[in-house]
Amino acid sequence: MDKKEGVILTKFFEELLLEHGGAYTLFGSKAATIESLIDMSPESHKKLQEYLAAHPEIETIEVDRQLEEGWNILKKKPIQIASRFILTEVNCGDFNQLTFLNTDLAVPLIKKHYVEFKRAAGCDFDPVIAMESLRDGNHDMWRRIFDDFICLGILLGYGIENSRLFEKLYDERRNADQSDQYAASENNDPRVKAECYLNECPFRLPLFVMFDPMESEGLVIKYRQEREEIKS
Repeated sequence: MDKKEGVILTKFFEELLLEHGGAYTLFGSKAATIESLIDMSPESHKKLQEYLAAHPEIETIEVDRQLEEGWNILKKKPIQIASRFILTEVNCGDFNQLTFLNTDLAVPLIKKHYVEFKRAAGCDFDPVIAMESLRDGNHDMWRRIFDDFICLGILLGYGIENSRLFEKLYDERRNADQSDQYAASENNDPRVKAECYLNECPFRLPLFVMFDPMESEGLVIKYRQEREEIKS
């Protein structure tokens, strides 16, 4: 691995762990961190530029993103990670999702909410065997789970009630004005100074919309405590 690749991979892990919440999966209580991978091909970039040119009302923010480039390096030159973790890419139809999962957290969580996961999967399954299927690239069942707002919210650590309310509001097709009353767990606008930094990088709380006030308050308190422990 050359020096340039090392720099890109450093940025990759800073983004995954600090900006997208992966540190809480690595060291905290968040079972999974999942981030959509952007198509960085010239064709896709051209289509995006054409779309933005046709919609000048859309505000754009330029950010330094290394997630896709770093992941491409890791696919060619994989690194060894502890067996309790899974770092993989799941194709979900029109897009791919980078998935970082802590099996020690995910298995008991799936067992606790097995009714929801069985509903999403469409069949009975063994959570331990399902972990190995995810690791081995057998993703059919996982696509269905990731497509389910409740199961996805549980894995991402957003809370069961928040996940149920998100699904309810989505199904009711609430417009933006109606959903503006709900706040996010932390402002992740790159133009705004983050609440916490580590190695000069924004170290954010897991980002979720706080639909259920009581559940959300407890989650924010927990993640702030975990963040201080991880930082120290």
